Amino acid sequence: MLEAKVALLAVALLLGQDDDDTNETALGGTVVTSTINYQFAQTNRVDIASGRTRVSAETGFIAPMAGYAMLRIFIDNSTGPRGTVALTFRANNGQGSIIRQSVEVLEGERRLVVMPVMAQMNAGRLDARGPGIAESVGSTVYFSAQYAGQDSVISIGSSDDTERFLNEKPNNSRASATIAPLKPSEAPSDGIAYLGVQAILIPKAQTLTQLNEAQRNALETYVATGGRLLIPRSAQTHPMFVLTKELKPGPNAYGMGRVQVAMDDTALPSDWQRGTESSVNPWGAPPEYMRRRGNLGDVLLPQATAPLGRFLLIITAFTLLIGPGSVWVARRRGPAALLITIPATAFVTCVFIVGYSAIADGFTVHGATYGYTLLDRQRNRAITAGVTGYYANLSPRGATFSASTGVIGPSGENREIHPIGFEFANGQKFGSDFLPSRTYREWGFLAVEPSRARLTVAAKGDGFVVRNALGADIDVVTVKLHGDLFHATSIRDGGEATLIKGGTSDLLTTRADGRFAIAVKNLSTGTIEDQQFVAKLDGTPFVPSGGLSLDMHAAQSIVRGEVEP
Repeated sequence: MLEAKVALLAVALLLGQDDDDTNETALGGTVVTSTINYQFAQTNRVDIASGRTRVSAETGFIAPMAGYAMLRIFIDNSTGPRGTVALTFRANNGQGSIIRQSVEVLEGERRLVVMPVMAQMNAGRLDARGPGIAESVGSTVYFSAQYAGQDSVISIGSSDDTERFLNEKPNNSRASATIAPLKPSEAPSDGIAYLGVQAILIPKAQTLTQLNEAQRNALETYVATGGRLLIPRSAQTHPMFVLTKELKPGPNAYGMGRVQVAMDDTALPSDWQRGTESSVNPWGAPPEYMRRRGNLGDVLLPQATAPLGRFLLIITAFTLLIGPGSVWVARRRGPAALLITIPATAFVTCVFIVGYSAIADGFTVHGATYGYTLLDRQRNRAITAGVTGYYANLSPRGATFSASTGVIGPSGENREIHPIGFEFANGQKFGSDFLPSRTYREWGFLAVEPSRARLTVAAKGDGFVVRNALGADIDVVTVKLHGDLFHATSIRDGGEATLIKGGTSDLLTTRADGRFAIAVKNLSTGTIEDQQFVAKLDGTPFVPSGGLSLDMHAAQSIVRGEVEP
């Protein structure tokens, strides 16, 4: 009994912290409890370059299981000239993966640069070049890997603020989470930097007002695309949370993510920081030893699997020609003729196989794309989680994605790691290794893009008509109006149809469902509120293409939003 009381009191202020820095209990004298057992990330700085412009980097930051790690680079140009600092990170994963980023630095400026590093690149060498840099010593930086069941959490606040908010001391021996404290001034302004942590903690409510608009947008984007955020009770009314009318104490669904508001008298749920499911989880190819046995996994494209039946027919014909056919040639033309017929037969067979592949698969990029999108009318934007499976005979030159799109690579055990290189320049620019020749590859996308896509409903006679302006044909749509469900089918883009009373459950159920988190799939299965719609589209107008022209094998998406009059 005594131990239970001690455990209860040990975390009394977890959710009752107000805007001030006092250590009082929650209103009404009640106490709250925490269930998180955490440790702080152990980081240190290493020198990268010296001269009038000095560059250093933080090593030991938390490494996620998927998504991106946060490589924090400090540029001190207080005595250097204005110019461009070129940063290059070469991963030590044995695959030749490279990340490049160029940063404009003003004369006399000190700045922090956050380079998002894909989770598969858990260590590497960082180099810097620039006009004020006399010597780039280059140093190895690494990320602290998290084990299964151990979560990566960022706290935007000091370690003291975090401890005071949790009212619990760190435990370095049995931690189930690693927390990395960041100063509010050092919080990233790019949402992609957060795409790897399971949760973000705001220990003080006034921190939200200290962040600039870009930082708040990055934080809101992280939550809207599937992240988890824990905030004090007094921060719940901040205007940055535009996707909901009200945040209540406890867990609140927010877009594809969740906002946990600190409560006064209830224990924090044990999974508040457990964002174990990434919003989108593309599947990588199995290792080579599995592929040699014909196990390609659950691929989204038939082009990625060998046509075994047709190849078996070709091989059988080749065997008959080389075996009985050679005996016949030797008897008719003599054994010397085999020196010509056997190589010629092999050559013709190879040409036939290559020709068949060129005719069947062509030289285009084949794709299968699936997506879920939430339309935000207030900000005229589309919040999308998508996945695309690619296959091509010849590798395309590359792909380019906007700064508001996070490109997610495959993760998981027993998956092959491929070399990948890209450059940050107003987004992500990938080279030809984005899709190597004759290699099946999946990429996931989390995007928040401006959009005026909409679905309008108007009264007509005794019923309603729906007009499609979503950018793709509608297979089926369900709308809730004045408390009643209506539906319509087969509406072309730009067309209209009469709504039929009654809902429908004919929504997205595909082989790609396993690539999405439950919270994302809830966009199609969750309760439809009044004036809302859920539509299944024949196409994926909101999933980024990266500028690639795809020969689509399949393209389907679910869109949820509010109807417009």
